[in-house]
Amino acid sequence: MKSGGYEIPTEEVRRVIRMLNEKEETEFLNNDPKLAIDLYHYTTVDAFVSMLKQMKQDEVDYLTFWASNVHYMNDPHELEFFYDELMRVMPMLEDELSIADVRFSAFSIPKDTAMGFDIDMDMKENVYKGIFRSACAVSFSKHRDYLPMWSLYGNNGGGLCLEFDRFKLTEWLKPEVRKGIRLMDISYNVKDAEIWDRLKILYKAYHDGINEKKEGQDVLSMRQSFIATVLLEFSMRMKHSAYAYEDEMRLYDHIVYPGDADEIIAKGMTTLEDWSYDKDRDPDVRVKNGMLIPYKKIKIPLSSLQSIIVGPSRNTKLQCNALDILLRNMGLKIDVVPSAVPYREL
Repeated sequence: MKSGGYEIPTEEVRRVIRMLNEKEETEFLNNDPKLAIDLYHYTTVDAFVSMLKQMKQDEVDYLTFWASNVHYMNDPHELEFFYDELMRVMPMLEDELSIADVRFSAFSIPKDTAMGFDIDMDMKENVYKGIFRSACAVSFSKHRDYLPMWSLYGNNGGGLCLEFDRFKLTEWLKPEVRKGIRLMDISYNVKDAEIWDRLKILYKAYHDGINEKKEGQDVLSMRQSFIATVLLEFSMRMKHSAYAYEDEMRLYDHIVYPGDADEIIAKGMTTLEDWSYDKDRDPDVRVKNGMLIPYKKIKIPLSSLQSIIVGPSRNTKLQCNALDILLRNMGLKIDVVPSAVPYREL
C-alpha cells in the first residue's frame, strides 16, 4: 500500500513490532521479577501540594501529574539522538546480518534519487515534528534519595522524592496500555542488549520484506517507511549517555490529535489502528520560568504512593513535621521520611 510517496511498512515488520511489544507488555503486566523495583519521582513541594489540593477538591483517589511535551524536556536533542545513533550503527547491523547487497540495505541507498528530496531529512522532519508533536511524559528514576536527582529535579534538595510501588502501578497500567499510555525503560547506549536485539529482529523483518517485495513496490519507499517505523518504536526509549545518572523510566502518553493522525496516515507511516486519540486527554499549556510548556494530565492512583522522602536541606525536619500534619488533615496514611543524603545548599 502506497500513499503520499511513502510505503506503509511491510506486514512482516508490523507483525514483528506487535510481537515485541506484546512480549514486553506481557512481562510487565505479569509482574516479571526482574522488574520488581520501586520508582521515584523527584518534584517540588509546591507541585506535590497542588496535586493533593486538586485531589481533595475533586474528591478522587488519584494524583494528577502534568506530563510535559517531549519537545520541551531538558535535553534539546532527546528525540533526534536516537536517529543519529541509528544511522551510525546501521552498517554494523548489516554486517551482523550479512546484508551485502546495497539494493537491500536500509543504510546504503543514496539520497540523490528520483524522489526529489533528501529522504533522511524529510523523514526526520515528519517523524519528530509531526508524529511526536503530541507525545508527553512523566519521568521516574530507579534511584532512591539520590543527590544528582535532588540537585536537578528536587529543588536543589528542597523538594520531595515520591516513592511509587511498581506492582501497584502495574495493576493500574493494565487497561491503560491499551489507551496509549506505556511505561518505558530508558537506555543510554544503542548497543544495550535489549535495544540492539530488537533492532536486529526488526531489520531482519525489513530485509525479508525487501527480498519478497511485490512488483511495483518501491525499495526506496520501503526503506523510508522502515526507518520511520524504527524511529517511532525507539526514539522515546533512548537518551544521551550524559543523562545516564537519571536511570530513568518514563510514563509515556502518546495520544494523537485527529489532524496529526490524518497527516501520518497520508504519509503512509502507520495506520489509525496503531495510535489512539482521546479528546478527554487533549493537551493544555503551563508556564515554567517564563516558558510556555504543553502538557497532558496523567492520573496515577494514590494507592501506589508508598512513601515520601523530604529532601536534604536546612529545613528537612521542619518539612517532615509540616508534611505529616498536611497528610493527617487529609486523612492520608503515607510514610514521610527525611533524606539520608548529607547535603546543604551554600
